[in-house]
Amino acid sequence: MTAIIPTRLENWLRNRLAPQPLSLDTLAAFQLAELNQTLAHVRENSPFYRERFKNLPNRPLTDLAQLADFPMMTADDLRRYHLDMLCVSHGQVSRVVTMQTSGTTAAPKRLYFSEADLERNIDFFHHGLTCMTDPGQTLLIMLPGHSPDSAADQLQRAAARVPLEAHIHWPVLDLERLIEEIEEKRIDCLAGAPSQIFALCRHAEDAGRLPPNSIKSVLLTTDYVPRAAADGIRRSWGCRVFEHYGMSEMGLGGAMACDAHQGYHLREADLLVEVVDPDDGTPLPPGVEGEVVFTTLARQAMPLIRYRTGDRAAWLEGPCACGSILRRLGRVRGRIADLASERTRLSMPQLDEAILSLPGVYSFQAVLEKTGENTVLSLNLYCREQHSATLKDGVHAAVARLLESGTGGGPAIRIHTHPPDALRWDSTGMIKRTIG
Repeated sequence: MTAIIPTRLENWLRNRLAPQPLSLDTLAAFQLAELNQTLAHVRENSPFYRERFKNLPNRPLTDLAQLADFPMMTADDLRRYHLDMLCVSHGQVSRVVTMQTSGTTAAPKRLYFSEADLERNIDFFHHGLTCMTDPGQTLLIMLPGHSPDSAADQLQRAAARVPLEAHIHWPVLDLERLIEEIEEKRIDCLAGAPSQIFALCRHAEDAGRLPPNSIKSVLLTTDYVPRAAADGIRRSWGCRVFEHYGMSEMGLGGAMACDAHQGYHLREADLLVEVVDPDDGTPLPPGVEGEVVFTTLARQAMPLIRYRTGDRAAWLEGPCACGSILRRLGRVRGRIADLASERTRLSMPQLDEAILSLPGVYSFQAVLEKTGENTVLSLNLYCREQHSATLKDGVHAAVARLLESGTGGGPAIRIHTHPPDALRWDSTGMIKRTIG
């Protein structure tokens, strides 16, 4: 298969490397030069990094592998030392992102971006959109929110460069109203979280709306993508489904899968990505799953050096079927910390694949509760009333099989059904899927 995605992403990368030709060697040389500039920048301007790196030689690196000698940083560092990480004056900061982990009283994480930092991300979004759309199409963006430089705003500005007509629909509170807007505005491309677009697809099927080929392409972003969700959307709408991997700490844009569906092609000009042993930070070879760690390149306001994402993935071996020379990161399989029970080794990705593949399921939420010696897995299942009894049996059987594949038994299972109308995606909603 020959796909256009890597070709266009490689054109973006080729422009960044110019006048040098694009090759793995020139890319490595480019990244090394950018990395050395970044290290010099943070040592000069950041009290946090000066202290963190004080025992390391202060000289340019000669090989990218030497980055493994540097300590990794965590989300807790962002909470505690964000001001000491800032490398520009406050007057040069164009956007501050504050991220509070839901359900906790921990201090929020804060990120700072300059105008140039934001432009690099919009530029990546622009080229990513050209991989899945053609000029003149209409895109609906189901991401937060309407404020300047928000995720949706950046994607909308990137869409204008394709050019696409782009609309923002946020928050997502009513699937029927969402379908009406898609029909009224003749939307043929969607961008949003896997959970919300999958639920929209199921609702459209049940309502006999948005027939196959009405939606041409879908971008799934903000969270890991269950295979069952991507396959279900592709099967129902007959559309191209693209997976994006990124997070706020990356500047939102991180990597994108191509039509070959064989892993993610990375934002190599702006990010240096590693897969490491989560215990000691040692880089891992292709095929070995570990934690995704990244270093920003050329970021001005708040560079991140060896930032631990908590995400699980592995490098893929060999070239992509699309013909790209870019490295490929394998499917992100949830969080290192999402193995909710050491006893059962039960994870949200396992539940997603088992439950979302069942006909009639719109979405679900999972909560693992411990009372004394008893552990209960509570599942809030969203489906139509006429399917609730059958689905309860099917979900119970599917989850029981998962628990049987673990060791030492597992929790009791309780299933509660709710109508699809109760689904909500807002600032406290179901964008990020975890076991609560």
